[in-house]
Amino acid sequence: MQSPETLPVLRCDNLLVSPRGVFEVHGEKVIIFIPPAEIGRITLKFGRSDHRPLFSVAFGGVLSLVGIFVQICSISTWVKSLKSFLSRVSSFSEPDFWAATACK
Repeated sequence: MQSPETLPVLRCDNLLVSPRGVFEVHGEKVIIFIPPAEIGRITLKFGRSDHRPLFSVAFGGVLSLVGIFVQICSISTWVKSLKSFLSRVSSFSEPDFWAATACK
């Protein structure tokens, strides 16, 4: 028979289950220890952590749409200002501009 020290240990994330009890560990440091005499039942559950997943998805979608709208508006404004800038710069290359500003 194996001694409690050599029996297999179950480790999942930060929980450690052994014949000596249940431990919550952080690295190698024990945070919480529960001896086997105090353990009545252990239940492992898998499920969603959010109580309203549809609301969370809808709210995330609305926030995403707002972000996309702001991005489109900022790109549109940038393109308009770039066109305005380029039209001003191109006016310097026109001969009429230099003829009108030349010293007489």
